[in-house]
Amino acid sequence: MREKTVTSQSYERSARRIREIADDFDREGTIIYKGRNTLRRVNADGHQLVVKRYKKPNIFQRVAYTWFQPSKARRAFDYAERLLAIGIDTPAPAAWLERRRGGMTSEYFFFSEPTEASSMASLATEGSPLPPDAAEALARFMESLHRHGFLHGDANLSNILFTRLPDGKFHFSVIDTNRSKWIKKHPTEKQLVENLVRLSHNRALLSDFARRYAAIAGLDPERFAGRLLRRLDSFEAVRERRAKLKKILHRLTGRK
Repeated sequence: MREKTVTSQSYERSARRIREIADDFDREGTIIYKGRNTLRRVNADGHQLVVKRYKKPNIFQRVAYTWFQPSKARRAFDYAERLLAIGIDTPAPAAWLERRRGGMTSEYFFFSEPTEASSMASLATEGSPLPPDAAEALARFMESLHRHGFLHGDANLSNILFTRLPDGKFHFSVIDTNRSKWIKKHPTEKQLVENLVRLSHNRALLSDFARRYAAIAGLDPERFAGRLLRRLDSFEAVRERRAKLKKILHRLTGRK
């Protein structure tokens, strides 16, 4: 087995401890989240870190991450450094670690500093827009991301965090950026719609946000909101068809 560890400058002295955490991941620290990926809060030489172990890649992903593109962990690290460099907040990256078996990438981890910020999802109420000050601040933040050429790969409210400053203003940060894209030109309206459709399935919230965003970005608010809601309809229809197909395949294969 081959292994590669890359740390940020602040955590160079913790490289050995970071490898130990990866080796004994299931017994280190405490679980924050367990699903497709697993997140744990750990101690690395006196520093509290969050480590994300990604779901093991399938054979196609192993080929891709070995020869054609960086792994999710490496992209998460690189994107975090790039975001911070241009003044967009995200948990500070500490390290990424990859392992290869049989000559191909087989396992990878991303280490970052913890955050106490809340997700924007905590402000959402079913069937209602976000509070006006939150919606306006979020629209301005998302427009600034797009102006920098950054398209978050999963721009839902749970991946957008906020804290309240002493003057009451919102300070935003982003997480789970490994599937994101950087583009050289300002996004087209089609790209904006594709990027924002995952923000929320709450149509009242999405419609209100779209109008605010369009006004800031110099787009027609009614047209943009309508286009985004129509894209949400098709997005949900595709997801529903996939879910039904998955159930059928599971029944045929005997999987639960």
